Amino acid sequence: AGEKYGETPVPEEVPTDGESAWINAHYDPVASLNTLSSCMVLEDLHCDGDYKLLIGDFGTGAFDVKLKVFGGTRLLTETPLLEIPTAICTFYIDTTEPHTPAVAVASGSFIYIFKNMRPYFKFSLPSLEVNEKERQLWLLAKQEKMDPVELYEQLTALRYRELWLQFNMPCCSYVGITILMGFPLLSEHTDC
Repeated sequence: AGEKYGETPVPEEVPTDGESAWINAHYDPVASLNTLSSCMVLEDLHCDGDYKLLIGDFGTGAFDVKLKVFGGTRLLTETPLLEIPTAICTFYIDTTEPHTPAVAVASGSFIYIFKNMRPYFKFSLPSLEVNEKERQLWLLAKQEKMDPVELYEQLTALRYRELWLQFNMPCCSYVGITILMGFPLLSEHTDC
């Protein structure tokens, strides 16, 4: 009641353990967005000062994989992707005015470039040779001698032991989906 100029008012109720001090700007428990931070970008796509949120949505892991664009809390566009995205970024490819950014989406063994949110170019990436230790782990999982939890733990441990190791795409997608959605079916990822 007796606040002085420049003092920050103290909230009357302090959040308890079960409550958050954050205010939800938008909350939709049925939005079903599954992604990681590397697959989200906030960008002014049309140089009009209105920033859009681009999300590489994993869908269910095997189906409904899409690039989604949100304006505010509304879904503006969806573009189907063939494989789970691993990263999204925006960049400028020309000098014409206005400078509209292109969107790059790394998905599977390709990098897809979108200009004005339409497919523009596709880069094919060379295949990586599968590490022998990683191949053995996948073989054990395929033969059902290793359960999904143990496979995840072994792959993660291998990655930390051998920092130079670069996983192939089935491994990256399995570890990424496991972090996000729990343990998916191994049959969808054992084709390395």
